[in-house]
Amino acid sequence: MEKIKNYTFELNGQNHDVTNIVWEYIITGRKIHTIKRIRETVGCSIKEARDFVYAMSQIVEHLRKKFLNMPKHKRSQIMMENHNDKH
Repeated sequence: MEKIKNYTFELNGQNHDVTNIVWEYIITGRKIHTIKRIRETVGCSIKEARDFVYAMSQIVEHLRKKFLNMPKHKRSQIMMENHNDKH
């Protein structure tokens, strides 16, 4: 499984780094809060933020299902690799 380094949101030709907001959403699952954070950070419309979060949630759910369907030893290996990267 590939590691995700960062997420960007493009608006009017400018890329905005929203990596921390995406990871916060992955951990908490709070869509409305995430939409508000995207709007504050990027300065986009509520529709643009909602569309971004909806698309992101579809990807997250797909990856979550893929992860949960892996053999337990493979999941443990991925978790250890991610833990080691943080330290």
